[in-house]
Amino acid sequence: MGGAERMLTSLVTAKRSTQINQYVVNLMKGGEFSEQRSLWALSNGVRLVVSRLPHRMRFIVSDAIAAMVYWPLVRLSALLARFRSANQSLPLSWYADKSFYVMRTDAYDRFCTRLEKRFTRGQIEQMLECGGFEEIRFSDSPPYWCAVGIKSRRELSV
Repeated sequence: MGGAERMLTSLVTAKRSTQINQYVVNLMKGGEFSEQRSLWALSNGVRLVVSRLPHRMRFIVSDAIAAMVYWPLVRLSALLARFRSANQSLPLSWYADKSFYVMRTDAYDRFCTRLEKRFTRGQIEQMLECGGFEEIRFSDSPPYWCAVGIKSRRELSV
């Protein structure tokens, strides 16, 4: 088990909280979603550079990404939605009804984090179950990568 897996396992075995929110990434398989995979690879390269900048520069760059990448794509998606076009395939279309503040914080979270370990839905579910969580539910709508679980009462009393 690698460092990220140990860290997540220790997080889910914590006894302080009865509820945990966890993020899971929909990992792309084979040749599916090649455009999304390419965009992810590009954004990950940017993340590797930005995450090593001094703190103030990270804020400036992530705000610039939110303003020059997120916001225009989101506005285009919102415009297409008004004309009932299929805008779900556009990157960042989920943000169409979100504020610029949400875009800024998400851009910071995406590009300014040095450690990034991606897990499949099955891996997250297994770690949560090993940590004593029950009633694990994953989002059925965007953002799909969110999961919630309830710490079992038996685990809390130990």
